[in-house]
Amino acid sequence: MFPEVEEVWRRLTDFPGDYWIAGGWAVDLRLGHQSRPHKDIEIAIDRREQALLLKLPKLDRIEYAHGGQLFRWGGETLLLPIHELYAYFTDGFTLEVLLNEFDGNDWLYRRNAHVKLEYARFLRGEALPAVVPLLYKSKNPRAKDEQDFESLLPKLDNGDRLWLQEAIARDYPRHHWIKRLKEKA
Repeated sequence: MFPEVEEVWRRLTDFPGDYWIAGGWAVDLRLGHQSRPHKDIEIAIDRREQALLLKLPKLDRIEYAHGGQLFRWGGETLLLPIHELYAYFTDGFTLEVLLNEFDGNDWLYRRNAHVKLEYARFLRGEALPAVVPLLYKSKNPRAKDEQDFESLLPKLDNGDRLWLQEAIARDYPRHHWIKRLKEKA
């Protein structure tokens, strides 16, 4: 396993809420190997459970990103568009936390709440379902996002490919990944 991911699991052993490994590490967990270097590690949590972060052991402070700046978080409820926090620990470890929207039995895409995914596909402490990080990476894909997409494409089953194709098409109907997803279907 990846030491970076194991460190997150260790730190979140007593976290009472649900969380998932996100970003590039989520891709690598699905692949089963590290496909590229990562500059950080991110987790995703249910926005409704954000206050639980304050109970993390050895926590120094949490800051949230808004308007290109970081602000110290005191535990007040953070609403959209705020979705990104940084948890700083007393030993220097930093964890990026992405707040996610859930409604009943569905995960909701922050950028378009009409895009949903069944909560049953989310396993506590595991990686986000592969289609979630890919959907976020589709907005303005950088070279590493293109690499993640190409690496994961062969691992997506027909249902995942169809869901991702339809989700991307809602906001970006001419996105170049749509053609690639159709080719593999």
